[in-house]
Amino acid sequence: MKYTEFHRKIVSHGWKFSHAEGSHRFYKKEGKHRLLCLTMARRRCQNH
Repeated sequence: MKYTEFHRKIVSHGWKFSHAEGSHRFYKKEGKHRLLCLTMARRRCQNH
């Protein structure tokens, strides 16, 4: 899955892009910040 596909999918589920730190993209939903990674299926991504 390409990042743009991933982005469209999570935005359609109510997530909004918040900010980026390096290669990490942070999204916000209901006032909570979460780190969502495209590589979550391949390896674990830690929440910040």
